[in-house]
Amino acid sequence: MDGLCLPFCRSAVALLLILGICIPSGAALFLALPALCLFPLTLYFGRLNRLPEKQEEKKNETQEMSLRRLLREALQNKNYRFLMAGFFTCGFHMAIIETHLYTQITGYGYSGQTAAFAFTIYGIATIIGFASSGMLCGRFPMKNVLGTLYASRILWIAAFLALPKTVVTVYAFFVCLGLTGGATVPPTSGITLRLFGAKRLATLFGIVFLCHQVGSFLSAGLGGVCVTLTGDCQLLWIADAVLCALAAVVSYRITDCDLCTDQ
Repeated sequence: MDGLCLPFCRSAVALLLILGICIPSGAALFLALPALCLFPLTLYFGRLNRLPEKQEEKKNETQEMSLRRLLREALQNKNYRFLMAGFFTCGFHMAIIETHLYTQITGYGYSGQTAAFAFTIYGIATIIGFASSGMLCGRFPMKNVLGTLYASRILWIAAFLALPKTVVTVYAFFVCLGLTGGATVPPTSGITLRLFGAKRLATLFGIVFLCHQVGSFLSAGLGGVCVTLTGDCQLLWIADAVLCALAAVVSYRITDCDLCTDQ
């Protein structure tokens, strides 16, 4: 939950900075400080876990062999490939929100304050959506929860593109995006856990998240190209809706018979 609070906290503090409560350059400083704080912590924990040189070499060789075997086994599982495809789409979707949506909202004539407040609402909705998704995964098949979340994004995108861009529709769009944004994490990680067990979860969910970041990279870059060529992000949103439809289909196709019972 801590990670989910960050969008809300960043947006709220950035809004205060934009409003002039702090100096304008403080916004960039506020966003950079968490990354700077992580650097000494990384060095500290790395030193704590350091092994003697020979033990470290043997450990690395063993891990490399087991990682290759694990990846080969995982990639042969169609359910895992479905999860990778779905999370690629999720990354594509999230990067539009985080990279292009602010400019899109201000392009409609709204102020930066309005856009920042919309992102604050988005952060709160993300927390609610994440918690609700976890509860739903305890009551319904996780593949159905995941597929429905991807499918619901198509509805929000279609409505946003079709409706007038009033303050109400903008805020409603951000609420819907937040409720279904981080909500894909519980079912995705839960299915990965059931497929391969707890010992392999960190590695294999990390690979799934790598696909998420690849999708984010492509979305951020293609979004810039789209805006340059057409002047808006409409084609990017249409591409996102198509990918969400494909993600929903493959998520519903995940089969329980292949799920691992040894956890």
